[in-house]
Amino acid sequence: MSDTGIYDDWSAIPVAAAGKTTLSRVDAAHPLDFWRGRDEEGRYIFCLQPLAEGMAKLPELTGIRGACPQLDERNFSLRLTLVDHADIAIFSALTRDLLFATRGFATEDNGRGGGRCARSASPVAGNA
Repeated sequence: MSDTGIYDDWSAIPVAAAGKTTLSRVDAAHPLDFWRGRDEEGRYIFCLQPLAEGMAKLPELTGIRGACPQLDERNFSLRLTLVDHADIAIFSALTRDLLFATRGFATEDNGRGGGRCARSASPVAGNA
């Protein structure tokens, strides 16, 4: 729990090295591969990866930057980054709602043909 009374799921994740993102699997029992992380500036990240298809345009959200970077020739990531830490309550609620709303999905629903992420509870470094 942070000093604002909001449960902070990201505080234990270390800030990433320059040019990297530190990620930790949210819930290995969840059928989709959601990850929490931090970038080199300490910003909080929530992503779903891998996805078999990217998205050309994401909706704009106040205080949250959305992106869909390509991971490799077949896979993409849906990435939400908290821009202003003052909005942690909204960001936390959004990510918890996404987790809850997708609990009933099938394991293959990350995308057609997309590989699965390794089921690891420990933080892994990857390209931002």
